[in-house]
Amino acid sequence: MSFSLNDSMAGPICGGLAGIALFFFSIFLFVKVTRERQKARASLNWPSVEGKITAQWVNRSEVHDEDGVHVSYIPKVVFEYTVEGLSFQGQRIAFGSEASFNSRKKAEAFLAGYPKDGAIMVYYNPEDPSDAVLSQTMRSFFGGIIGALVLFATSLFLMFQVVKGLINAFFP
Repeated sequence: MSFSLNDSMAGPICGGLAGIALFFFSIFLFVKVTRERQKARASLNWPSVEGKITAQWVNRSEVHDEDGVHVSYIPKVVFEYTVEGLSFQGQRIAFGSEASFNSRKKAEAFLAGYPKDGAIMVYYNPEDPSDAVLSQTMRSFFGGIIGALVLFATSLFLMFQVVKGLINAFFP
């Protein structure tokens, strides 16, 4: 019985490495989404100050794949606020993923709630006033959790297939 690696082992090895990478990425994603959710909940008890929107714009993002070009529009803001005499700037509208729209018009309508030079309520972390948010909500919590679970299941499937292939290769 020989245990040397050959060309027929390249597929299982690559599959195993992909499975391991997906496994760790799924854990990372789950932890990130869970921490964002905890932060969103904690922000419900954060103090607030009045701030000011200093800039707003829409970023256009393109993703090219075999189906063509997918365009999304991401609203962005910059706001400033003062806590105990110290000035801060922030950009976070809400926790979780950024708002994204399939048309510029929808993104601009979203930004209408954040007019340039307009006053806005800013919620800040009392332990770190530079950590602030305009909306104490979380976008896409369940989407992030479902994504992490799908990646986790895929990683387990890949690793199972690799182990099964190795067992069949070495113990026919």
